[in-house]
Amino acid sequence: MDKYNIFLQFRYRMTLKSFIIGSSFPAMIPSYYYVKNIPHPQRQFHFHKYAYTAPIYFGILNSVSAIIGSHFGTTLVQRLFITAQVSAIFMIMWITYHKDYKFSSKREWYNHYLQIYMRHAFVFLVVIYLLERFLG
Repeated sequence: MDKYNIFLQFRYRMTLKSFIIGSSFPAMIPSYYYVKNIPHPQRQFHFHKYAYTAPIYFGILNSVSAIIGSHFGTTLVQRLFITAQVSAIFMIMWITYHKDYKFSSKREWYNHYLQIYMRHAFVFLVVIYLLERFLG
């Protein structure tokens, strides 16, 4: 095998590993728990749809961040910190635009935004970090 094929195999394995870690059950527990405990009248979507799309989202995001991080030479902590910020901002914009929740006051919306930010920071900076560190 030439060096290029070995590089592609390494990148493929790294991306696959990052996808599996990002979509794993330990990475999903905080989000599942929080969303499941929001009363259904306030949720404008079914939990079952969320249960299969959220792992795909986190897996793809973790894979893309691994590729970008290896390209720019960032550390694992830097990569996950940036990914947590981007992920939280994207989700806040998504749920606001699509009106996925029906809260009665701005305070409830702000509280929900804060919960999203804290949850994404915890998932990426604690759970995914530990999984990447010990399974890498």
